Amino acid sequence: GIAFCGAGTGLSLVFAPSISTTVIRHPSEFWSSEIWIYVGVSIIACTFLAGRVMSVVKKSDGDYRGLDLPLLVAWVMTLEKLFNSAMGRLPAGDSCFSTEWIWLPSLVGVLCLLGGAMNLFALEKQSTHIFVPAVFGFLGSIMSLQCVL
Repeated sequence: GIAFCGAGTGLSLVFAPSISTTVIRHPSEFWSSEIWIYVGVSIIACTFLAGRVMSVVKKSDGDYRGLDLPLLVAWVMTLEKLFNSAMGRLPAGDSCFSTEWIWLPSLVGVLCLLGGAMNLFALEKQSTHIFVPAVFGFLGSIMSLQCVL
């Protein structure tokens, strides 16, 4: 877990962008080809990980030791952060609750609730000594990938 944390922090420091003043004036400006690919790969990977986790949890006696569950939780939480950061880049005076942008807070809300529920599920199924550091490390690593996008 500590190695994941260190690696994720290092990647974040190396690839972190400078302060950005980029304003997203239209949804098409957010949905670049890189974002489409990233979100598509994320949906496929998270679906695969969820299926794998559920099949292992059903067979186990409640002591889950794999890294699939922390990776899944971290990935869902970083997807939420991607859309959350887009809300911060809306033009001054635009509301994220307007019909043009309502999908952003909707996705943030759904992913936030899903991430919270998955955290509760994971804390029931896995030791916090494994889960918390692994999620933290995966969060840093995945967010550093998002910085490159």
